[in-house]
Amino acid sequence: MVKIRNGIRKKQIEEARSFLARCITGTQPGDKLPSLRDMIAQSKTTRSAVEKAIRYYEKEGLIRCIPSSGILREGLPNSKNNIIDVIACHD
Repeated sequence: MVKIRNGIRKKQIEEARSFLARCITGTQPGDKLPSLRDMIAQSKTTRSAVEKAIRYYEKEGLIRCIPSSGILREGLPNSKNNIIDVIACHD
């Protein structure tokens, strides 16, 4: 039973990352991304999965979370490969 739950959890995280990658590639630096609540509803995943996806892309330098303001698209990160990885992995 644990393996199934972990598989579902991983799938939800992948779906949340894929959704967020589409949001990132569809915006310009400085643009505001959907709210956490909207991302959960639109990606049809869990809050936990969306939060993990947000933390992942924030570490990559592609987004920035500003308390009480929202999630903003950042400029290109230092590594040229990061944006290519986002596009390639999350079609």
